[in-house]
Amino acid sequence: MKVTNVQFLLQYLTINPGSTYTQLTKALCAWKGRRWDRGQYSRYFSSWQFQDQVVYPGRLWEKYEGKWYLTPRGQAQFVQGK
Repeated sequence: MKVTNVQFLLQYLTINPGSTYTQLTKALCAWKGRRWDRGQYSRYFSSWQFQDQVVYPGRLWEKYEGKWYLTPRGQAQFVQGK
């Protein structure tokens, strides 16, 4: 089964709650085999929506005092996705 970026982030935040945005995007880039650069994968952490894109902050994860944590919905989605 192919793991999506969202599934990777759900798993990463389950193991590493309280990660910073930079830690999350660097981990995602490393997993994808890409060079990290500022703004890489920012759409997963932005509350701005373009057309029909899903907004993940507040839905699957949320930021508290500069660090990211799974919401109850994100925790449930991680368990269901296993």
